[in-house]
Amino acid sequence: MQKQPSLTGFCESFAPTSVWPAIESYCGLYVLHFANGDAYAGLSVDFRRRYLDHRETWPDIVAISFRVVDREALRREERRLIRELEKQGVPLRNSSLTTIVRGHSPLDDLVPPSRQKAWLRNQSNEIGELRRPADPAAIRRNGRALARFRRLPAQE
Repeated sequence: MQKQPSLTGFCESFAPTSVWPAIESYCGLYVLHFANGDAYAGLSVDFRRRYLDHRETWPDIVAISFRVVDREALRREERRLIRELEKQGVPLRNSSLTTIVRGHSPLDDLVPPSRQKAWLRNQSNEIGELRRPADPAAIRRNGRALARFRRLPAQE
């Protein structure tokens, strides 16, 4: 099993087949750890039930980390957790809230991935017949997000 990410405030990771920790609530954030080093971060008001759904999708879960979070803070804390895991370079299986898309994305149906990469490398506004919008307000608004994206480890 790969080294697990650093998770502040989470219970010590436990194996799915072990006795689950006795906690007052299973409403909170969780991270599923996979044998290949991938992870999945999520939220649930009833993690025990949600975990059973995940086992149907991913039989290769090797460990779980959990943190109790108030229901009102779940979405905000989930976004924060995903950003932190991405900063640590953890490959995530999440399909939403991530800045790094792994595998097929809807954009791939419109623009082949090789052209997307060329477009990102190319600072011009054009790639083939496609034109990147030159909207100064959008560039100002998204400049920091683009800079953060470019600093992330390359994901193929």
